[in-house]
Amino acid sequence: MVKKSVLLLMIFTLFLSVAYAKDTCSICGEVSFQYEGDIYVCLCDVADWVAFQNPNLNFSQKKCQVTRWSNDVKKAGKIFFSFENIPSGTYTIIAYQDVNNNGKADHDGEVIGEPWQCFRELDPITCHSSWDHVNFDLKEDMKGIEIHL
Repeated sequence: MVKKSVLLLMIFTLFLSVAYAKDTCSICGEVSFQYEGDIYVCLCDVADWVAFQNPNLNFSQKKCQVTRWSNDVKKAGKIFFSFENIPSGTYTIIAYQDVNNNGKADHDGEVIGEPWQCFRELDPITCHSSWDHVNFDLKEDMKGIEIHL
């Protein structure tokens, strides 16, 4: 009886770990750049996207990974990023370079005034895009993402 109970407990634990693994994903890739300044890579939902686009809203950097500028970063010409244990959902990835080192993405009027890009490339004419253009559904791990600032 004890053996059966232990076996059932092990099967149940294995089932839970497999089920949990399908609910979260990881995303990784690289960002190449040409300017000097800290590099921010942010995993954003639609609310974050709207806040990033609007100079009057406070864009939270809680979901951002920051790579501090250094000679080693400059020599490499690119940085690597990884987000782990992300719940399945709809996201975009925004990368920007804080060239004036004030710790935020600056706006020049209604547009972002520092080098930035999304995982899905922006319209080269307007340098702006809608959420529908830049979002993706995260259902499984994503690797090899390349973003060029």
